[in-house]
Amino acid sequence: MQQPIDPAVSALSSNDLVLTVNQIIGVYASCVIFDHAKKVTEVHIVASTERKPKQIVRDVVTMLFVKHNIKIDYRTISMVQIPDEQLLHIPVARPEIREVV
Repeated sequence: MQQPIDPAVSALSSNDLVLTVNQIIGVYASCVIFDHAKKVTEVHIVASTERKPKQIVRDVVTMLFVKHNIKIDYRTISMVQIPDEQLLHIPVARPEIREVV
C-alpha cells in the first residue's frame, strides 16, 4: 500500500527513516526494512508503556508521511512495549566492524 509521492524518496536510507521514527515520544529504538524496490515493508519498534500502542503507530505513519512523503499501512508496523525499569536489563548492542581500510 506504500506509494512514494516524491522521486527523492528512493534516495532515502533506512537510517534516515529510523532517525525520524526514533524522534517520536516513547520510542526507544526502531528498525526499518525495505524490499528490493526500496519500499518500506516492515517497521519494528521498541517503545515505552507510557503511551497507547495505537497512538504510537499513528505517529509513525504520520511522521513518515509528513517528513519523507512515504505512505505505509499501519499493519506493516510491529511494536513491543517495555516498561522503563526493564530497559536497564536489556544488553546494549555492540558495534560491528564492517570494513577496515
